[in-house]
Amino acid sequence: MDRKFWPQRANFPQQQANRGESRRIPAATAEADSRRRSAALIGLAGAIGAFGGVLVNLAFRQSFLAGGNGDAAYTGFLVAYAGCSALTWAVWLRRR
Repeated sequence: MDRKFWPQRANFPQQQANRGESRRIPAATAEADSRRRSAALIGLAGAIGAFGGVLVNLAFRQSFLAGGNGDAAYTGFLVAYAGCSALTWAVWLRRR
């Protein structure tokens, strides 16, 4: 299996189908399982994105209530994005 990050993410359905072939599962069963897992992944990603949208609105509301502007929210977002980027790079470097 390819251990690079982006090809794994882009080829998730194909990887699931290949996993079924390696276990000698019938093609129809492997394809149905691949579709089910892909749909679950898309649903989970959508739910996480919706939750992030709610958090953005809450952060801006609190920032405007506390300070009258959105500077604290922007600063918080920058810190959170920097932390997520550092975590992503750390995982990516570890997997190489």
